[in-house]
Amino acid sequence: MVFNIAMEYWLILGLFSLYLYDLARFVGFNDILFTQGFKKAFSVQLGSQQTACAKKYLYFACPLQPHQLIFQLKWQLQPRHVSSDTLLQLTKFDHRLNVLKPLQPWMLINGILTLVVFPICLLFLHNIFILAVLVILIYSLNLSLFLAVFRKRKVLQLNSKQSLNFFLDALFCPPFALNLLKKLSLQLSPSMDALSFAQLYLNPVQLCHIQQAILEDIDELIQQADDPASEYFQQLLSMQQQLKNLQKLI
Repeated sequence: MVFNIAMEYWLILGLFSLYLYDLARFVGFNDILFTQGFKKAFSVQLGSQQTACAKKYLYFACPLQPHQLIFQLKWQLQPRHVSSDTLLQLTKFDHRLNVLKPLQPWMLINGILTLVVFPICLLFLHNIFILAVLVILIYSLNLSLFLAVFRKRKVLQLNSKQSLNFFLDALFCPPFALNLLKKLSLQLSPSMDALSFAQLYLNPVQLCHIQQAILEDIDELIQQADDPASEYFQQLLSMQQQLKNLQKLI
């Protein structure tokens, strides 16, 4: 019965399967994922709130937002200090963010063409000319987006291997090419403590939500700790107290 399914349905199934496969990633319990669409405001998801799988957490970015940017940072048990190096890193982060933002509308258009218009035309129109034009348009957008990124490769700190991978995605795998901005933004995530980042970029309500979620995670870690005299246990207690103090200030 399976073999009687028309080739068009297999093609569409493969298209969406590859796209969803490329969206999935494993994150740690102390990961915080900051996402940004067209607006400047960030949305937040914690690793510990995702689906658990083999001591890791499976995270799916929103498949309906191919233009979305994702930044992955970890919260740490050690005390957090915002140094001059951190401020310089954030300045570079804002600059790179400004490079990616103008590409978001084009990625959304490409996503609509690839995931909506192409399947509809394939199933209902059966017009080779329209399909050919659509495929050419999709590949043209993919290559144009790649070229726009490649021109800014120094600002985005892309090496030759990363550039080649993005080019191969654009040329040979349109479903993977739809995740270009997500992959880029993940690579550009600043290497700083997630809570320090949250204090700078989130509103008080979002920050309070994150702090409460992390407190719940820490409470669970404290209950699971074997040695109350260990340095790890003391760090958990210290982090717990820091978060409670921060909550009082909000």
